[in-house]
Amino acid sequence: MKGDIKAAVYEVMPQAYEEASFDGTLPAHARNLMYAVRRLSGLGDRLDSKYFLTRSVMQDYLDDHPEETAEWDIVRDDRGTFHEPHTGREVGLGTIAVREYLSDADERTERQFVDDHAPALSLHPVTDGPLNRFGAVLYIEKEGFLPAIRRARIPERFDLGLASCKGYSVKAARALVRNLADRFDVRVLVARDFDKAGPGIFDTLGDGFEDLGLRLKDIEDEPDLDLMSESVTYNHDPRPNLRLRGATEEEIDFLCEVDTTGDEPVYRGRRVELNALVGQRFIDWLEGKIAEAGVEKVVPPKKTLAMAWQHAQRREEINRAVRAAYAQVRVADGEVPDDLVTMVTEALEADPTLAWDEVVVALAKAARR
Repeated sequence: MKGDIKAAVYEVMPQAYEEASFDGTLPAHARNLMYAVRRLSGLGDRLDSKYFLTRSVMQDYLDDHPEETAEWDIVRDDRGTFHEPHTGREVGLGTIAVREYLSDADERTERQFVDDHAPALSLHPVTDGPLNRFGAVLYIEKEGFLPAIRRARIPERFDLGLASCKGYSVKAARALVRNLADRFDVRVLVARDFDKAGPGIFDTLGDGFEDLGLRLKDIEDEPDLDLMSESVTYNHDPRPNLRLRGATEEEIDFLCEVDTTGDEPVYRGRRVELNALVGQRFIDWLEGKIAEAGVEKVVPPKKTLAMAWQHAQRREEINRAVRAAYAQVRVADGEVPDDLVTMVTEALEADPTLAWDEVVVALAKAARR
């Protein structure tokens, strides 16, 4: 049995990778790859997620086809955090986050002391946060889709914030979206699986939000999505909770059927994860949902635009003055103290919480007084 499944996986892996990676233009999330294999092979949920991802037939294929898969880029979600001293920077221990951190580290090493250009003030107004920056937030219960969403420039094209959790939202996520909605009139759109947990994930996030998640109509009325369901067995009857959370009776019948042929009722059903929307199908589906919801670009009122105009002009004048002054200022090599290493070492011994660059900056400032 396992041998037959493995052979079926091997047969479709190249095509599945092409789909999951958007024809090699994006990292392929491992779980999305699994769903592509399930559909293309016809195995459906006979291809167990643990067998594909953990044990793992996926890794077997990579090991058995090293030349073919040498350029494949398969990624997984973060599973921990790396913390940098002094900077406060934190990096998720996932494939993409680590890759970006290491790439940035290489670039920073090269430009750390490059001093060829005068520093410049940004001409852009400070709009970190929701005010005049975004009018809606997309909360998605899957973190693995974020690279594809960013690659498609969906946040920029719709002026849309992004938030994600694995499954049910944590308290901090609920506090964030609740405050954004109540204090800044930001719309909150929720994308979630069509399964037992989906209605609960939407319902517990907060009141007054908009459900963009998969529904039964996506499965039955949108054949182009080619959504594949998978079987699931429940430990208890999920129907009362589904009904309470707003699922329709037709959706409840899809998600759960009751087998009463035995001594005890058995609750079985089907579910469809967002991961079943592989590759471009997911982006097309999500863009359609966002457009249907009427999300628009942010254009502040005239008073705000006028303030931004004046802000940019003032700063450009400052930048011109700084460039002129920078061209005239040079510090001779001879002004560097001969005992600088000793001075820095002694300062660090006196206060071990300092970083070496903090000491150098303090010493250099004192020398210019």
